[in-house]
Order: sequence, then C-alpha cells, then structure tokens
Amino acid sequence: ADAWRFAVGAARGLKQGAQELEAWRALWRISPDRPDVGYGFGRALATAGLRSEALEHAQALVAAHREYAPARLLVAQARHAAGQYREAEASYREAIDLDPWQMPAYWGLADLARLRGDHASSISLYTRLASLYPEAPGPRYALVQVYLTANKPERAYGVLERLPEKDKDTATTWYLRGVVEARLGRPEAAITAFRESLARDLQGPDRAWVGMGLAYYEMKRFPEAIAAFDAAHRANPGEPNWDYQLGVMRKDGGRPEEALAGFQALAAQTPDEARNWRQVGFTLSMLNRQAEAVPALERSLQIDPAQAKVWAVLIEARRLLGRRAAALDAYEKLRALDGQAAEEAWRANFAAMEEKGAAR
Repeated sequence: ADAWRFAVGAARGLKQGAQELEAWRALWRISPDRPDVGYGFGRALATAGLRSEALEHAQALVAAHREYAPARLLVAQARHAAGQYREAEASYREAIDLDPWQMPAYWGLADLARLRGDHASSISLYTRLASLYPEAPGPRYALVQVYLTANKPERAYGVLERLPEKDKDTATTWYLRGVVEARLGRPEAAITAFRESLARDLQGPDRAWVGMGLAYYEMKRFPEAIAAFDAAHRANPGEPNWDYQLGVMRKDGGRPEEALAGFQALAAQTPDEARNWRQVGFTLSMLNRQAEAVPALERSLQIDPAQAKVWAVLIEARRLLGRRAAALDAYEKLRALDGQAAEEAWRANFAAMEEKGAAR
C-alpha cells in the first residue's frame, strides 16, 4: 500500500493523470476497507471524466461507510457533474449533516444556487463559509462576486473592506476592488485598482486590462481604452472577446478602418456569430459604404433576427441607397419586433419624406 501511495503522489506531481488513476485503482484493490482510499479513487475517476464509474463507486462507498461524509460528498459531486442537480443538492446536504465542516459541500450548494439564479441562497452559503473559515479569502471573494451578480455592489464593497489585513493588498483583492468601483460608477478609482492588481502580478492580467478599457470607454477616453484592450489582446491572444471589444473601441474611437479589418477577420473565423457581421455592417455604414454594409447586416439578421438596432441601421442603409421598398419591408419586420424602435426609425427615415409630400 505504501508503494502505491507514493506512486499516486509521483504521478500527480508529474501531471500523469492516467498513471495516477491506475495507482489509485491498485491501492483501492488492496485496501478496500479504507474509506479515505475509496474517496481518493473516486476523485481520480471523476477527474478522468469517468462519470458513470465515479458515481457507481461513490454509491458503493456510501453503502459500505454510511457515516463517512466524504463518500456522500463524492456522490453529490458526481451527480452535480452529471447534471442531476436535485439529487446532487440532497447529497450535499447529507454530507453537511454528517460533517458541518465539509467546505466543498457548501461550495457545491452555492454553485447550484447560482445555476438557478438563487442569489439569496448563494449569499447565505458563502456567508456561512466565510464564518467557518474566517482566514480563507476564497469564500469572501465568492461573496463579492455573488453580490455583484445580484446587483448589490455596495454590499460587495463592504465585504472587501472587511477582509483580513493579510488579504487586503493582494492582486485578486485589487482586481475585485476595480470591478466593484466600476459597478459603483467610479471609473477613475476602478482604473487605479486595476493598475494595482497588475503591479502585483495578477493571474490572467487580461481581465484587469479589460476592466481598465471599459472604464476608459465609459469616460469616452478612447485612446486609453484602445490601448488597454490592445494590452488585453497581447496578454491573452487566444481570447476572441478581446479582439471584438478592441474593434468596438476602435470603431467608436475614430479608427473605423482598423476596426473594420478586425471585424472582417472575426467574421471569417466564426461566420456563424451574428455580432461579428453586425459590427462589420455598422462600421461599413459609418464609413458611408452602404452597398457593402447591407449584405453584412442582412447576414447578421439571418443568424439572429431579434436585433432591433441592426434592423434600424439596415432601414437607413437601404433608404440611402434608394431602396425604399426594401427599407419599408425592414421597417415592417422591426415593427413586429420592437414598436418603439420602429417608430424612431420611421421618424428618422420616412417622416420627412411624408411631410415634403404633404407640402407639395
């Protein structure tokens, strides 16, 4: 058994998942009376993606060791991963009933509450976790994020203010402070906080650059916003959202030609995403290239017809090209989707023509 335990640790250290699983399997085979070994084997099965076997093993472990809380936690996690949320919640609660210090069970319950949009339950659970583990920043960070999701940034700010002294100057805390300050409508303070997080080597620095970019954008400081999103792209070049946002910043910041090239590249990479064609159309329309804008806008609407703003821009583009019948057809489609937006589009595109006709 000792040799297999060392094999488990060595394989884990080398990040050799398959070898670690086989070592756990061998250890469980020769130590079937050890529930801790059974728990480790179950975790290894789950990590390997063997969900059915993991659940079957966890249920057998519960049957053999009914008072062993980690076995019920294992069942809950397996059911959670399989999308059996109601059953997973019951198993998480059974684990907590046996052992109120089962931190992963609280995390699981909080995640289930988040999935069903139950902010009150998530807040209650993370508050309980923070009280059980007052020195652990994780539950407090999670509580901040839940308060933000529940649109309670003032509460989130209060949680950050009450962090233990040892956690108040970390990169993660400064990053979350930036997010909270932005939600409170204080973009300058948000930018300062994001910079402090970068100075402390934030993991995933693109998140902080994006936060800064959005704060600069809110203040209409477009050159700084573009520079921030360009830095986010360099920090994480594989994230298409940053390319998209960089294009938006360039379009709105007076650099439409650069924006157009970026959006066209995104549309070529992912032609089934409506937003890429939408921005191609918007940017071409801004450049007064209406004949090219119309096909892009139409393509976006083919993918997602429920885009009132795209219909409005399409109406204008068709009108400017002298395609009145096509513009009226787009107007009728917009009216079926959003009456108020259609009324505004009518005033912008057709009302003046009617008044001229009446005058004649």
